[in-house]
Amino acid sequence: MTTSTRWLAGLLLASGSVVTVAAGHQVAGALRTAPPAVVRVDLLVDRVWRAEGPSGAPAGALYVFLSDNVMVISAEGRPPTVGTWAEDLAGLVITDKGTTSKVDVLELSAARLRLRINAKAAVELTLVPAVGLSSSSSPMTDGSAAAATPPATAAATAAAVMPVGSPYRCGADALRVAFEGASAYITWPDGTSVVLRELKTADATPSRRTFTDGQLRVVEDTSETYTRVLFARAGFRPRPCAPTR
Repeated sequence: MTTSTRWLAGLLLASGSVVTVAAGHQVAGALRTAPPAVVRVDLLVDRVWRAEGPSGAPAGALYVFLSDNVMVISAEGRPPTVGTWAEDLAGLVITDKGTTSKVDVLELSAARLRLRINAKAAVELTLVPAVGLSSSSSPMTDGSAAAATPPATAAATAAAVMPVGSPYRCGADALRVAFEGASAYITWPDGTSVVLRELKTADATPSRRTFTDGQLRVVEDTSETYTRVLFARAGFRPRPCAPTR
């Protein structure tokens, strides 16, 4: 998973919000006859998808399907929800807030994702990448998108997207860690996250960097052929973490 694909929904987590995807948006009969698309999981996972209207979710809601089968959904105004997803024959199966639904993948490309969620009433979602789209590659290329989004709202959305990171087990702690520039991002299992800043010390080297917020400490060690992560809480020495999937 490349660094450029690790942006979230953290994850979505700073934006706050719950999306109820079955909230009364019934799909027209013509849409139900569309054949499911072939699921290219490599195009689906570890990307931040943004809902477009009209859709079965509020416009601007953010979806992330992580490679370890965790699903994060966030929309403005409420805390995010964390569920699960899995591949199924010609589609997906998702579980959100204890409810499991089969999902038809109607369209999946690098620029668009359309899903039909077969709950009590079928709901169709249309999503586009929330990260990495320039104005020339966006579905709205006539300037209407910029006009419709006030600068403050656009800035808040960009600030809400944080690196998802990779999962680790650090002693008794399970967490996700991502490194971007001079910052390290920790995401906890409950979806909350924290940003740690790089600590400049006399013994720091480009291959071994330390990040802290005064309470937590993460060490990124790239001196080997792979990246080692060490973690510690206040008052303890950093200990190696084990990657998990």
